[in-house]
Amino acid sequence: CELNGKFMYCSSTSQGELMFHNYSDFAQVKRVLIKKDPIKKIFYHRKSSSIIVVFKDEFRRFDLNQFKDVLTVPIKDGGYSEFFGNLLFFGCKNGTIEAFRIEPVTSNNWTFTQVTDNCIHFHDDAITSFAFSPNFFISASADNTLKIWNYHFGLIFDIVFPFPLFTCEILNGSRDILIGTDNEILIVKGKSIWNDEVDPEIPELDNYDKISDELTNQLIQFVTSQNDEDEMSDFLGDR
Repeated sequence: CELNGKFMYCSSTSQGELMFHNYSDFAQVKRVLIKKDPIKKIFYHRKSSSIIVVFKDEFRRFDLNQFKDVLTVPIKDGGYSEFFGNLLFFGCKNGTIEAFRIEPVTSNNWTFTQVTDNCIHFHDDAITSFAFSPNFFISASADNTLKIWNYHFGLIFDIVFPFPLFTCEILNGSRDILIGTDNEILIVKGKSIWNDEVDPEIPELDNYDKISDELTNQLIQFVTSQNDEDEMSDFLGDR
């Protein structure tokens, strides 16, 4: 986040505190108590200069310019949440989705407006994951379904599996989807859902994986060498 003109790390504690640390040496600069309850998750929204602080039954907007929380919004279930663009999503244990849009009232005052309809049937069991694309988002659930929605919360596709889903992610601009079950990771090819429709290329995000990733290459080399060592150890152990 940006605080007093400097970029910093922000972390939260189970005692309801926010802590701010230098980028260079991670030294603590500031610490503030928001509420004496465990913080579930925090998100940074740069346009409003805010940290969004999620608790079990509410979330708060902490204004970095005023260095205090300025808005409290009650929610049904803060156990699982994600933030994308200007939308804050909550996946509830009963299968409902609560979503709020952050928007300016004035140049220095931002508020949240709920954008989900309580009449929409989202899932039959706990929502376990969200993932986002510029044109749609997906939700995974313990009810064995993966659902694809537009940002007006209209259902586009409903994919049923024979097992609960615990996580999901949109892999690339081709709209391939990774899905996590209790013991494996599945790949659903975007072409099998969307035919030839794909997302626009975003060079800054490299959503078509055109840039060589130095870290990935290092990890591959590390895993390969580690596997070689394990194989040699097994070989020697058998002798």
